[in-house]
Amino acid sequence: MYAVISDIHGNLEALEAVLGDVPDGIERIYCLGDVIGYGANPNECCELVRAHEAPTISGNHDLAVTDLSTDLAWFNPVAEAAIEWTREQLTEENADFLRARPRMMQKEGTLFVHGSVRDPDEYIINGAIAQKNLDVLEKEYPNVRVCFFGHTHVKAVA
Repeated sequence: MYAVISDIHGNLEALEAVLGDVPDGIERIYCLGDVIGYGANPNECCELVRAHEAPTISGNHDLAVTDLSTDLAWFNPVAEAAIEWTREQLTEENADFLRARPRMMQKEGTLFVHGSVRDPDEYIINGAIAQKNLDVLEKEYPNVRVCFFGHTHVKAVA
């Protein structure tokens, strides 16, 4: 059995609270990306995710901070300021960790993505987008029974 976390965004207190609630018997914690962004503790969050040896995919904030060629115009002004601040704070070791993360992972009939199956940065915000992603999932990943995604910041199960 495993747990899935996502969109930590540098919020150490929230990450510690969530990890403290992970039930006994969980063999692995998977992270769907955006370990950093907005919050005041990007390094501590990276180090905690790394300490748990959580397989982690790269989110859009992780990429924006570690890839200096990223066009920040895609982000709202608050996110852009947070990215610039985080770039100054993040250690090279943690930047290397985030830079090396894949955009998606597949494990034993389960697919882990940040945004969607179609696009790592896509927001699944309505039924039409969800259906299009389900169609792609069925066509391109016929052996996948479960797909986890974050990025929307909306909790849901369907």
